[in-house]
Amino acid sequence: MTEESIDIAAVLERVVLLEDAQKANAEKIRDLETTGENQLREIGQLQRRITSAFTAVTVTVPYPTNIQQSTVDVDDPNPEPEAPPTSLALPWRIAFLFIGMWTPLFAIGHATIGDDWYMAMCLLTMTTCQGAMLLFYFSGLDPLPSASTDNEGTRSAPTSFCKLTRQENRSLVIMLAWHLICQLCLGFTQMRKGNWSFACSSFSFLIWFDYPVFLFLKYFKGVLSRMSPSDISSYLTNNIITIGTSSLTPMIYLSMDTLKCITNAEENQSIHAQCSGMIDPQQSICSFFLIILIIKVIIAPLSTTAIDINDLARLNVPRRHIVEGVLFFLSFLINLYMYANMEEGPGSEAMSNAQLISMTLVFVALAIELTHMIRKSAHKTSLQSSRGTNESVISLASQPSIPLSPNPSDTGVSAGFI
Repeated sequence: MTEESIDIAAVLERVVLLEDAQKANAEKIRDLETTGENQLREIGQLQRRITSAFTAVTVTVPYPTNIQQSTVDVDDPNPEPEAPPTSLALPWRIAFLFIGMWTPLFAIGHATIGDDWYMAMCLLTMTTCQGAMLLFYFSGLDPLPSASTDNEGTRSAPTSFCKLTRQENRSLVIMLAWHLICQLCLGFTQMRKGNWSFACSSFSFLIWFDYPVFLFLKYFKGVLSRMSPSDISSYLTNNIITIGTSSLTPMIYLSMDTLKCITNAEENQSIHAQCSGMIDPQQSICSFFLIILIIKVIIAPLSTTAIDINDLARLNVPRRHIVEGVLFFLSFLINLYMYANMEEGPGSEAMSNAQLISMTLVFVALAIELTHMIRKSAHKTSLQSSRGTNESVISLASQPSIPLSPNPSDTGVSAGFI
């Protein structure tokens, strides 16, 4: 009995010791948990302090407003391509305007001074300056504010045909001022000389000729400006810069050749009487080149008529094109004859009549085609509409119009009556 009681007492002591050890361990665990919670609380407070510090720095430091931010992400592997230009750079437009301003300057000089030399120079530079002003007018084809653009990039028609925006007014007013100065100066000069019939005809020229011309120019510029930016960029590159500038070269050459005769003329005699053998052919030939320039800039890019070579060989073409082709061919022959007989000195009456007939023929042909395109709305709404065709199209112009396909193997080209 004694040994059993001793063993029970020892077991109880051990149990008590184990309970005390467990209590001590539990207290240590609670202390560790409390310490961990305090450390986590301190870490959270430190994080909040860091966040508030960054926030304070972001709010208090002003961002420079004069720095232009780029919209292109440097890290973007596929940046968006730059939009094609819809207007030529300002130096190009200034160059065209510089070439075209000489005629009104000579007209003002003739009206104020009364020297026949200014009148001869005005007639000499008339066609070349008109071609340069035409290139200036069509060198800016920015989208109209009143025209809406859909998801495919095609612009719809403006809400009003007669309403002119400020952007359109810049080039249109310059063209209008160009014609007004030339016609008014010529009319006032003839009034001062007592030639009232010629002066009245010069003033009426503004109504029955210049006004319809401005309507045509505004109409076709509106058609071109409503096309896609890629079409406009192709038009500016090919038809304005390449074809337009090259078309001015022969006109400038003939003008310089005629200028030599004008500078050598005697002052006490009429310059036109001394150099009409050079001035009349130069005006007729340059007028023919001016019509060709109008065809390249307006008619050829917008024409919807495609003529196959086989159809041309069989003359299976609209009668309108046959008439226009005959008129152009006759005018070409007359101008070729005038160029062959172009010489210094007074011109004959036959040369003056040939000049009048040649200019009338090409203007009639041009008026027929322009009227058809406007009345029938026979013009393109996109310069890429004929892509992929295999039709061979004929152009009587010396240089091609806008390429309708970037693939050189495509033979489809726009033609009009040219």
